[in-house]
Amino acid sequence: LPYDEAYNWNQALMDLGATICTSNNPQCTRCPIQEACLAYEELAQHSLFPTGSVLRQLRKVAEKKSNYQTQPFMQSNRYFRGRVIDRLRTLDNEQRLSLAELGPVLKPDYQEEADLPWLQKLLKGLAKDGLISLTEAGVRLP
Repeated sequence: LPYDEAYNWNQALMDLGATICTSNNPQCTRCPIQEACLAYEELAQHSLFPTGSVLRQLRKVAEKKSNYQTQPFMQSNRYFRGRVIDRLRTLDNEQRLSLAELGPVLKPDYQEEADLPWLQKLLKGLAKDGLISLTEAGVRLP
C-alpha cells in the first residue's frame, strides 16, 4: 500500500466489492483490476462467465420475474405483522389478546371462518421469530 494511503485503499476495495465484485453477481468484465485478479483468471480459465445457453436461461428467469405482480404493501404479511405488534404494545404487561379480538383489529372485514387460518399462520411466524408469545389463551409481547 502507498505510504499514508491505507485507509483510502481499504475504502476503494470495499466500494469495489460492494458494486462490482459482489458474491451473487460479479461483474468481472467491468472490473478495473481484472488483470491482477486471481478469481477473474480462475473463472476465465474454466469458462464460468455467462455465455450462450446460460445467458438464455438467465433471460428466462428475468422474464418470469418481470411477470410477477407485486402485492400492495397494505395487504402484505409484513404490514399485518407490524399491526399485530403495534396493537400488542397497547396492552398491559401480562395481558393477552384473544385471536377473536385481534382479527377484527387487523382487518375490518375479518371473517373468522375464512381468515382464522391466515391469522394463525401470521402469529406462528411472529412467535417463531420471538416477537410475540402465543398460547391458546391469546397473544402478548414476550
